[in-house]
Amino acid sequence: MREQFPNDYRVPMRQAFLEVDIQSYKSNEERDYYLTSAYYNEAEALYDENIKPGETDPEMQQLEKIIRQLKNNKWI
Repeated sequence: MREQFPNDYRVPMRQAFLEVDIQSYKSNEERDYYLTSAYYNEAEALYDENIKPGETDPEMQQLEKIIRQLKNNKWI
């Protein structure tokens, strides 16, 4: 998907969601949200570059909420 759609924010957005899910199955001591953060940062940059004025994506907003929660809880 990344090769076919290199400028589509939805690819790294979905990878970030997948990483959150993967980490949720690990014990708290083993969790590492580095990849989640990296995928989110990439998705956010692409989103800002490609989203049309006035448009929003509910999935991206949900991911932003998750990232805020992870930051507030000092996971990232």
